[in-house]
Amino acid sequence: MKDPRQGSALAPASPETEAQNDGWAQVTFAINSILQLSAPMLMKIEVEEHDPLFIDFRHGAFVWATDLNELPVDAGNVTFETEQAIEGRPPLFRLPGYNLDLLLWVLGNHAYRGRLAPWLRPGERYRLSQWPNLGQHLHEMTQTQMLAVLGNGYFSPVELAAAAGAPEDEAYNLINALSLLRLLRVSEEVAALVVPQASTGKADKGTSLFARLRARLGR
Repeated sequence: MKDPRQGSALAPASPETEAQNDGWAQVTFAINSILQLSAPMLMKIEVEEHDPLFIDFRHGAFVWATDLNELPVDAGNVTFETEQAIEGRPPLFRLPGYNLDLLLWVLGNHAYRGRLAPWLRPGERYRLSQWPNLGQHLHEMTQTQMLAVLGNGYFSPVELAAAAGAPEDEAYNLINALSLLRLLRVSEEVAALVVPQASTGKADKGTSLFARLRARLGR
């Protein structure tokens, strides 16, 4: 993919708009901050040995020549620039681009490597508010099991891992991704609902925990 900019470019980075980090953590933190503000921002992300990644938050879209399935998780030097979009300025790239949710899912699952994202606080519990579009996200069976558990009560990442029989680092990663996607309810007051670990035997589709959750959420 060639450079997507069409008469609209980010300004040169200044010390206030450029950051360097070890991997994707600070980039993901910046993206979350922009999403919280619902700000009409533009972002350019530079990754060593890859073409730039461009995000236009006004349209919830991004473009990148690199396939997300080949995200360089261990990239040691990632820099980014942000700029507020000027009203009336053309899109940063040819729309529709790719749905930003695709990038949020991948970053949420990889940026913090089994640790709680810094915008989330220890002591919080989380519950699924809406089912993610698993048809567009690469996912593991353990993530599906954890989603089913999260639809039935509030859990910390450690409690979620225990209830779903999943590794704790994967539970942290899933919580981070769902938080980026704005698909969680958060509580520091509600006690966790203990869900028995799923049986390894064949379950009836109509009565399984997964099927009940999908029916409840209307997905």
